[in-house]
Amino acid sequence: MSKAAVFFLALALLFGGGYMMYMATRSTTGDDIQLNKVSYNLASDEDAADALKEMETAQDTKWVEDFSLVRRTNDGFDSSELRGKVWVTSFFFASCPSSCRQQNQTIGTLYRSLAKDGIQFVCITVDPENDTTERLREYADNFTSDVKNWMFLTGEYEYIRRIGSEKFQMAVGPQTHSSKLAVVDKWGNVRGQFSWDDDSELIALKELTSELSSETEELQEYIDKREQLHENLENTIIVAPESDDSPDESSGADSDAAAISDTPEASEETESDTAE
Repeated sequence: MSKAAVFFLALALLFGGGYMMYMATRSTTGDDIQLNKVSYNLASDEDAADALKEMETAQDTKWVEDFSLVRRTNDGFDSSELRGKVWVTSFFFASCPSSCRQQNQTIGTLYRSLAKDGIQFVCITVDPENDTTERLREYADNFTSDVKNWMFLTGEYEYIRRIGSEKFQMAVGPQTHSSKLAVVDKWGNVRGQFSWDDDSELIALKELTSELSSETEELQEYIDKREQLHENLENTIIVAPESDDSPDESSGADSDAAAISDTPEASEETESDTAE
């Protein structure tokens, strides 16, 4: 083979590989949504299909405050539905060999103690590729039959990662998640994080939920924080990373890979559990 032929073959492989990497990073496109309608077995469910459309729209937001996912019942879920309620959020995945099950057993104890006072529980999978709504129904049946007050949710992985990082300030990765339980007030503010395997922290969690249940007005400091966040987001700069290997500048790769700067960072102190 001539040197020229080798050169053009190498060039074709380079651009082909770059294009494949670019397509692999596009986690929020309509095609991905369509694929996940199949994997979630939701294509024939109108409410769930609407929820997926809401997720696709929500993924375009600069910072996640309210979020939309899919319940194990195939119904859509939007966190704004919980306005006026105190709720506890956690992350898990159904194939976790030990800690997630223990975590949800502990949440079950909290549920039996607090649900009668109106506290709601939201468990979000970090493995949506495998944790379809059908799988979540099977898994959740080990802990509760209450689909109204204890919700198990799935959705798009990249969006779930953003929910963990931006909304709850928790580290979330593929089959990796924080061991904290987050307590959210009636206005959607995260007011505390507690380790599920620490009895003293669980007592503190119960005390906080009781305190938050009695609140009738949102605290001014959280109103100020939200206003400051919105102001910061208005001033964010979208920075597209430079790359000499970009296959086609007109393809939208720059916009899809754009990174937002000058926004809050997720806490680096969160603990994580992974499958063994």
